[in-house]
Amino acid sequence: MRSAFLLSLFVLFFSVGSSSQGVFAQFIVHDLDNDEQCRWIEDHLQSKEQVISARAEHFSDNVLLFVADGQVLEESQIVQWCAEYGYTISCYRSGHVGSDKILRLHSSECDVPLQQLKD
Repeated sequence: MRSAFLLSLFVLFFSVGSSSQGVFAQFIVHDLDNDEQCRWIEDHLQSKEQVISARAEHFSDNVLLFVADGQVLEESQIVQWCAEYGYTISCYRSGHVGSDKILRLHSSECDVPLQQLKD
């Protein structure tokens, strides 16, 4: 299952483009218990106007969103969207496609400065 998630990230990264256009957001959604919940949250997040693609993995609770070029997606917006569905998030980070790394988030590292996670 982990390899499927990583393969999805690879495909999404190159389908969005490897230039610095576009933004991604990644975070942990708490209590994603199974694949059905992941697909459900993916569908609902992807239905938002700003979101090009959404991927979730229940083993790690990681969610990755790709946002349309020129769109801004703030953490508060994601918190609100997930709260509408009864979920809470943590470990939010965002970056630019092509210049910032997409990381596998762990809740134990949420308070670690991003610079240390990149090293």
